Amino acid sequence: MALGAHEPPIMWLHHVLGFGGAFAEMCFRELSFFPVAFAISELTVIPFNVIWYLSKFNVPRTSKAMRVALIVRAVAFLAIRAPIGIFTVAYAHNQTGGGLPALFRRVYADKEAGRIFATGVFLNSLAFAIMNLVWTIQAIKASTKEEKKEKEKKKDE
Repeated sequence: MALGAHEPPIMWLHHVLGFGGAFAEMCFRELSFFPVAFAISELTVIPFNVIWYLSKFNVPRTSKAMRVALIVRAVAFLAIRAPIGIFTVAYAHNQTGGGLPALFRRVYADKEAGRIFATGVFLNSLAFAIMNLVWTIQAIKASTKEEKKEKEKKKDE
């Protein structure tokens, strides 16, 4: 998908935060697990691009190929994007033995990482977790939308 002026603000925010997080990790080299974990969610771009190509080749949204692509995208979002935020919290809990309070204690009280940087990592991770959940809901709605239309069309016939 080419970046263009038609992209919604949340997509631009996603790219700016991703770039900022990657740049900060190269500079500070601390708490690098979090951006790497969220980078894995970019695997869902593959089914998204398949849908984009199908639409560029004028494959109707009601076709079997498009239906399969929409469902694969929804499953990919459910399997990869949606659980990433929970996974990172579980990882923090496992690594610190005390969950987020212990992680915050290590970062802010013991100063294992710079405060401003750690706050940025936390806010960046939170933003990506929320965006991933929003996009997962949208992917599920898109995969069921055409199915509902097909059922209504069959009822009318």
